[in-house]
Amino acid sequence: TWQSRTMCAREQHIPGGKTVAVYSVWPEGTLGHTMAAEACLELLQPCIRFEQDEVYKATPVVTHRISVKMSPEQHRAYTLLYKEAMVATEDGPSSAASASDKVSKLLQISSGAMISGDTIIEYPMAPKIDKLMEIINGTTNKVLVFASYTAVINRLVRELTAKGVQCNKMDGEVTGKDRVNLVQEFMEQEDIRVIIAHPKTAAWGLELARADTIVYFGAMRSGDVLYQQSLERVSSAKQQADVINIYHLSSSTADERSFAALESKVVAGRGLTVALRDLEEQ
Repeated sequence: TWQSRTMCAREQHIPGGKTVAVYSVWPEGTLGHTMAAEACLELLQPCIRFEQDEVYKATPVVTHRISVKMSPEQHRAYTLLYKEAMVATEDGPSSAASASDKVSKLLQISSGAMISGDTIIEYPMAPKIDKLMEIINGTTNKVLVFASYTAVINRLVRELTAKGVQCNKMDGEVTGKDRVNLVQEFMEQEDIRVIIAHPKTAAWGLELARADTIVYFGAMRSGDVLYQQSLERVSSAKQQADVINIYHLSSSTADERSFAALESKVVAGRGLTVALRDLEEQ
């Protein structure tokens, strides 16, 4: 017989303007702060832990690092913004936030769509779209595409739909029951070939093992933990493929350095800002 026990913390104000932590343990009642450590330890017993290989045999993963040339329009915009970012770093620590914002925009340009105020600027990127289509057509299974910017996600949905690829979009605009329905469609309906998703929306807890391919359409800026979790979306006991293929699609040094930071388990946003002086002009 199993009994569920839960524990949560809350703040409680006491006379004298002080605030203390009070821990509620169900079904026992309320515990004071001094008893919390012992209660936490007890709640963790028994602690049963399994390695992944003890639960199921993990499918081998092959990572492909592919560089695709930017269009002339992307190249011009990228080079101009890169020079502005270099000036910002030379102005000192007070401009660090500005430099970080420009790094983000460099990544956006590399992915084909940059947000400037209330305006979305889209750049031609036929070579990168062609490479994405080549990857999609190269598997008989389904494909999960991650893009870190909503404007890029919307652009990819339009581009793939125009080429006859049926795809679902999953970002912050899709919540609750709609998200569950999208996952179910992807897993059960043969005509839905692709999910185009934001890492923060689809990297955690979703079963997407009908896909044997993940494409990162440009680098993620969300850090290595989210990157590792996103890889797990297609790795489960339901995965039928012999190999899982991971594609890093880069179009700039900013992309390449960000991917390298992720693979080295460095938070990408921080790593890119620090490495900005080392970015080579395209």
